[in-house]
Amino acid sequence: MTRPKILSFNRRDLMKMGLASGVFLAACEDSPAPDASALADEDYDAIVGPDGFPGVNEAIADLPADNAEPFRILIREGVWFQKVMIDKPNVHLIGESRTVSVLDFNAAQRDLDPEGKRWGLRCGSTQVYAADCSIRNLTLRNSFDYNAARSEKDNPGGNGIQALALTISGDADRTLVEDVNMEGWQDTLFVNAGRSLFRNCFIEGCVDFIFGAGVAFFEACEILTLMRDEPGSDEGGREGYITAPNTSETQTYGLVFSECRLTKTDDLPAGSIALGRPWHNRKDAVGQAVFLNCWMDDHIDPDGWDRMAYGRNEDGSYKWFMPEDARFFEYKSTGPGAYDTPKRRQLTEVEAATFSKDRVLEGWAP
Repeated sequence: MTRPKILSFNRRDLMKMGLASGVFLAACEDSPAPDASALADEDYDAIVGPDGFPGVNEAIADLPADNAEPFRILIREGVWFQKVMIDKPNVHLIGESRTVSVLDFNAAQRDLDPEGKRWGLRCGSTQVYAADCSIRNLTLRNSFDYNAARSEKDNPGGNGIQALALTISGDADRTLVEDVNMEGWQDTLFVNAGRSLFRNCFIEGCVDFIFGAGVAFFEACEILTLMRDEPGSDEGGREGYITAPNTSETQTYGLVFSECRLTKTDDLPAGSIALGRPWHNRKDAVGQAVFLNCWMDDHIDPDGWDRMAYGRNEDGSYKWFMPEDARFFEYKSTGPGAYDTPKRRQLTEVEAATFSKDRVLEGWAP
């Protein structure tokens, strides 16, 4: 690898050019040059790349906490290794290329932060904690080695190795994620606050990889389930779960999937994946996940949903929460994994209409 070339820019001189600030920037000399003609019509406030900031955090550092104007950041081609924290409103990330403009980090829940505390659910590679954020045309990745950690002798089954690629929590609301790839294994996407729209996205994982208490509408997304290196140890040959909502009972909507494709890796056994299970890390949780007009491959269990244990009873036994006690529904599923069985509750046409994008997002239309 070519040794990084150190560049320096002055914020006052370059602000009008939409470039960088007075920080040091590292860029590989052999990085491909961007197609300037493709960017000619865009007007960015900052750039992450050889001609700008070394990361997203540096790009938004000087924004006011109550930033009221859209702040557009271009992410150049490359893998930008940084735990990204978007804690100011109206930040917009736009990748130069969906597949090679990559925001990456490799922390898992069990890992320690700089203060020596476990990251827990703060382990997300990219974290959105403020309103009116948008992310477009790039890849969000958690490159933690899930399979290696899962096979460790002192950690059989892999406790604490959930590794999030994207977190939406805190004060986040009206979050738009469009033409974005989200790559991880367990707990890839944590949607835990506000309203979010995922449009034409790719989301991969194996266990509970779309989860949380937020309101989210997934439109025309591909949801790929991965096969773990070692088979799952759950009862009944279970290899994984797509969703794990813990929607509050006071919320009308949770996770809604419309016109999505549920795909799999070739080695994943038929009937080994549940559409979801009810997560109960909050007392008022009555999780909701709804699939509308989605195509499903044969990895989906004929029963559709599964139970989930959370906490223990006084006698030490697990507390089990059953799928029929959650708000799990489908409407007009198709494909090899679409079964008409009693445990897969179907919505009527009138009921399905109540899950329109406009209603779920309460009129917000980005």
